[in-house]
Amino acid sequence: MAEKDTFIQEVDEDYRRDQMLKQWQRFRIPLIVALVALLGGVAGYQIWHAHKIERTEAAARAFVAAQTLGQEGKHAEAAQAFASLASGGHDGYGLLAAFQKAGQLLRAKDVTGAVAAYDAIAGNSAYDANFRDLARYYAALNGLESLPAEEIRRRLGGIPTTSPWNSNARELLALAELKAGDRNQARKLLTELADDAAASPGARGRASELLAALGGPLNP
Repeated sequence: MAEKDTFIQEVDEDYRRDQMLKQWQRFRIPLIVALVALLGGVAGYQIWHAHKIERTEAAARAFVAAQTLGQEGKHAEAAQAFASLASGGHDGYGLLAAFQKAGQLLRAKDVTGAVAAYDAIAGNSAYDANFRDLARYYAALNGLESLPAEEIRRRLGGIPTTSPWNSNARELLALAELKAGDRNQARKLLTELADDAAASPGARGRASELLAALGGPLNP
């Protein structure tokens, strides 16, 4: 009985080896192809990852170099360096470099260029909406003395009520209306802002102070 069991076991093992050999012969090409593809994918990822690290380090060096130019008072050159960095598609540096470009242009007394730089940020759909709203606000803030009132309204009007910069935008819009000579419209906007519980405390406080200086809230 033991010899029979041993014989059956040997036959079973031979059968399994035969089946495995047949399966290998049948699928060896696809398996080899899959293995090569897997190894190629791993190698490709490692190359891509190393390249990304290299790009990030290069962007960091470029950012520091641009900052150094600004610290040396070479604001126009710094703005150009930041512009190159902003347009290079560098993750984590593009948006920051774009804001730095505008800031350096302001230091270079190029208000028109700075406003255009902020407008470019606001118009870039690749950036987060809150940063785009901030750029709209800065464009209006820095262009308040030189831009027509309708241009200020257009920029500030693009900042939604849900934006964290909405209170500041409404405050600035009131100042723009006051500058344009529409005192009543300015008082109206300031009254709405001062009474808005959802507005930031700082903006409400400043609105109340300015309203008092203008003669008080505008009655409906």
